[in-house]
Amino acid sequence: MYPPPGVQTQAVATLPLASTDIPVPCTSASDNRINSEQRTPPRVSHAQQQQERSPKAHAAPPHQAQQEQERGEEEEEEPYAPQTIPTRSHVSDVWKFFQPKQLVEDKLRAKCHLCGIYVSAVNTTNLRNHVKARHKEVADQVSIATKPAVAGTSGSTDIRLFFGQQTMAPMDAESKEAADRAFVRMLVKSGQPLDLGDAEDFREWISAVSGGSYAPPSHDDVLQCMSSSSDDAMKEVSRAVYSHVHEDGLKLSISGDMWSDDGITVLVITGCMITREWKWKEVLLHVRPFIETPLNGDAIQGETLAALVECGVAMAPERVSRHVCGCTSQAGANILAGWRIFKGLGCICQTAQTILASALSSDERAMIFISRIDRIVHHFHHSVEGWSTMQGLAMSLADVGAVCKPPELTETRWTGTTAMLEWVVENKRVIRAYFERPSKARDADGVGEQEELQLDAEAWRHAEELDAVLKPFAHFIDLMKQTNRPSISTVLPSMYKMLALSDPERRLKVVDFESDTTVMRKGEDMGAIASSVQNEFRRELKRRLVEEERLDQNEDLLICTLLDPRCKNFGFPGVTDAMRKRAEGLLRAAYKAKWSPDARAQMRDVDEALVKEERDEEW
Repeated sequence: MYPPPGVQTQAVATLPLASTDIPVPCTSASDNRINSEQRTPPRVSHAQQQQERSPKAHAAPPHQAQQEQERGEEEEEEPYAPQTIPTRSHVSDVWKFFQPKQLVEDKLRAKCHLCGIYVSAVNTTNLRNHVKARHKEVADQVSIATKPAVAGTSGSTDIRLFFGQQTMAPMDAESKEAADRAFVRMLVKSGQPLDLGDAEDFREWISAVSGGSYAPPSHDDVLQCMSSSSDDAMKEVSRAVYSHVHEDGLKLSISGDMWSDDGITVLVITGCMITREWKWKEVLLHVRPFIETPLNGDAIQGETLAALVECGVAMAPERVSRHVCGCTSQAGANILAGWRIFKGLGCICQTAQTILASALSSDERAMIFISRIDRIVHHFHHSVEGWSTMQGLAMSLADVGAVCKPPELTETRWTGTTAMLEWVVENKRVIRAYFERPSKARDADGVGEQEELQLDAEAWRHAEELDAVLKPFAHFIDLMKQTNRPSISTVLPSMYKMLALSDPERRLKVVDFESDTTVMRKGEDMGAIASSVQNEFRRELKRRLVEEERLDQNEDLLICTLLDPRCKNFGFPGVTDAMRKRAEGLLRAAYKAKWSPDARAQMRDVDEALVKEERDEEW
């Protein structure tokens, strides 16, 4: 009901409540006085209201009166001025019997079109109950809740009430299996724990949203489903690989890597090929942990051959090498030793690291000097007091910015030595100030005075010159790390650039110790340590990657590079475009002359003819 004439309309201010803006009456002192003087008539009961609106209405039955008493405050006629509440669109079909929500005495109400009663409109449940109890003739026009209800204070513990779900029949076996596979696929792709289905809260939530028709698989069921899916996937891979290799005559290039975690080492083998449509294709062939097998070259070779036979590359281990044209590995000496039966190139980063280690160990003076550099880095990395003191010195020195913490070997897998040497050279002013302090500086173990770690002028020159000599190597490794799939277009130019920069006649940028400026200096004019390391590095580089392999002339290497999973869509940009064309030509020629079904048929005919000729000669 609305206020009598003469009552002033209240001002309305909007205050944010949850996610809906609800107008709240704001009254002044004069408004309060007027409201106190002009009160609306006292409230009337529901029965009287019904009787006034429907003269022919008879008295309510006893059970209906009891229901009215239980509903209590849910259905009350509000004599105060209602304020319309701006809300989201009313999507439930029950709203066709009610006016929009209104604020009556600071409570959300909705007025029924059929009887004029204001009903609590916090949610649509009260509205449905009102229609079903008071207006049974139209109750069939109101459906059940289709949206989640707001939690009330009834103390109900059935979570399905929050989702408006009713109990449904369990899934059939086929639907349950499909749902389990989708659930396992979700666990694997999102990295969720495999025992998620055993969590009671999660199972309760799944039961609620599915109406009790689905229960997630347990941890054991997940493992069984993963094994079954893996077997099915391997069968599909085997059929595809067999078709490509034996029907289309393609050759694989295998790529491998190994990871170790919690005492378990996993071997991963990927097969790459160029299809007959000249599209690059990559297939995951093998993922299996080493548990009881010893981790050596023979074990890796046996595991690799068995895996390639299982996935359809060959019918027997001794025939695998006929269908694999090359290999590239990302791991260390063990996998390289196991894959010697295949052609191809090993991990280029590891090969470069081996060259560096050989160069540094060739000169005893270099080994001793690098050991001192390692101890300096070790001191600042493990001594909290030393690191904090170094930061304080950096702030007190002029033209010195903040210093970064020295790198760890685990962070720089291939460039540990060069990264530590570069860090020492870049922070030499702070390091010198640290070890020249009056107080004694000890290493992380508390053994050794500052004289053992402090570098004199000659040692600093060795550090700067050695850093200049090894910078090309560090740049090459950084280039490899930043490229997701480094191909021959980056490997070959970088290799030849390192070879050119290691020429003793070439001038390198060296930071002069005395003037702290950059100067150009030939390798032959440097100190004994830097000159010796540079010469040995150049000799090993030429021997391992140029003279023996002939990178620019090795046909197998060029073909394997095209089939390398790190080579992305024939990535030969710029100056190496001619090399790309040559590599593609070699691959096409090899396919046409050796790999294609026609070529193999011709070779088979030739072999049969030779065998027949030999038999005739013997006869």
